[in-house]
Amino acid sequence: MPTEKAILSGSRDIQMPKVKCEQKNREKIRRARKGLFPECLISEKGMTLVELVVTFAMITIFLSSIVMLIPSTIRVYYKIRSMGNAIQVSDMIMDKISGELENAVSQSNSSDILTVTNDPSGTGSSTVKYWDADGTPITLQMTADNKYLAVHYEALQHQGYPVPVDWTFDTKAYLGYHIDSLKYTAFLAGYPKNVIRVDLDVSDAKGNARKTTRYIKLYNYSEKTTKILVK
Repeated sequence: MPTEKAILSGSRDIQMPKVKCEQKNREKIRRARKGLFPECLISEKGMTLVELVVTFAMITIFLSSIVMLIPSTIRVYYKIRSMGNAIQVSDMIMDKISGELENAVSQSNSSDILTVTNDPSGTGSSTVKYWDADGTPITLQMTADNKYLAVHYEALQHQGYPVPVDWTFDTKAYLGYHIDSLKYTAFLAGYPKNVIRVDLDVSDAKGNARKTTRYIKLYNYSEKTTKILVK
């Protein structure tokens, strides 16, 4: 016959797993309430149909919001990239023009250091002619299609003979942009006479455009010995 002590001991052994299980569930719920895990993922009871419907509805709303943001985000990205390309192209052209004109010199048989010629067709563009240190006449002008910058060397030596050469940037360097207007202005009010202003307008096929202005100093200009002509 089992004693009363043995019977009580056996009942405690049967109740212990159930108590431990309840304690574990309470611990899970406590952790869930602290925000460590969603309670539905910890509870052994699972999810109800209502909870599933609400969850899918919230996911649908979230995804719809993301889908609505994607087109505007793409437009902003391409707009910023186009602006960056326009700045890069404008700086490339202006740096080339500055490097050429800053070192212009006058010739021994002439006091002209630079000649600005406005386009009579009314496009707003102009050309500028100058000489480099080797005495080569150079003209900054537009290409035949009036889209890109061209540097025309009138007499480069090739095999002992003077040969005219037209230098241009590769069209790929323009990143889809082209020049709308390129104008040189001399004798600016409030500026020294050896400073000229360059106004550049560029645009692309999508309508993106940029206007850039730069002031360039002619370091070899002397008001007493050299002069700038405007035609």
